[in-house]
Amino acid sequence: DPRLSEHALVETGITPLVNRTATLTRGGVDLDLVGLEDLSAGGDRGPDFRLLGRKPETFKICLSHQPRTWHDVAEAGADLMLAGHTHGGQVVVPFFGPLLTLSDVPRHVAAGGVHELGPVRVHVSRGVGMERGSAPQIRFFCPPEICLLTLRY
Repeated sequence: DPRLSEHALVETGITPLVNRTATLTRGGVDLDLVGLEDLSAGGDRGPDFRLLGRKPETFKICLSHQPRTWHDVAEAGADLMLAGHTHGGQVVVPFFGPLLTLSDVPRHVAAGGVHELGPVRVHVSRGVGMERGSAPQIRFFCPPEICLLTLRY
């Protein structure tokens, strides 16, 4: 249950960015980190894309579990979207790409990296884990990754 994970973070003094915004200021320039709820949260919870349009003059980084929300994120005014979910496909066939991505973004986007999709740049991380449930617990030609992105103003 995602609410239990959020509760555990809050108990340690960390504020989860779940449909929330944190503004960072450096050198008089604001940068908004906007965390969206996951599409699969269920119930009355869902991503609040309106958060991205509140300050049009501010550079906005959207944190979204699933890259398939990129259309809404771009339309709402984000400059950069950081996502995961696909695990890079876990099983990649050389010269073809991932066999299965569980996302409707183009295969090359779901495979990972930084891509321009319309007016927004999207970074999809392969992450370090694997799909749970009925999916095979393997990675083939898809090494886990922890990404370090450098933003320049």
